[in-house]
Amino acid sequence: MRDRLTTDREGTLRRLADLGYGAVEPYDVLADPEELRESLDGLGLTVTGAHVVQLLGPEQGPVLDAVATLGTDLAIVPAGIPGSGPRNAAPGRPGPKPAKGDTRQPERDLRKATLG
Repeated sequence: MRDRLTTDREGTLRRLADLGYGAVEPYDVLADPEELRESLDGLGLTVTGAHVVQLLGPEQGPVLDAVATLGTDLAIVPAGIPGSGPRNAAPGRPGPKPAKGDTRQPERDLRKATLG
């Protein structure tokens, strides 16, 4: 979906609307949020939340402004906030033990992770 949105945002959004979707959760809120909002409004799509890993960067203001422009107040940090949960507990402070059958990778320091 991400690749299709990058190459043909309007067409991809139109297809989602045609399939009956009524809402979306954008991930690149800084890529012209005004135009995106206009497109979504024209297609009858609403924004229920926005995935904003950019909030982990040094400038949160423009990200929050873009989220507001899109008409939502739900900003989702998909990678989590370093040190805030069991999978990325602060160094020296282990999080809770995984539930039985949990096959996810053990804790890691997300401050060292890169997105790519």
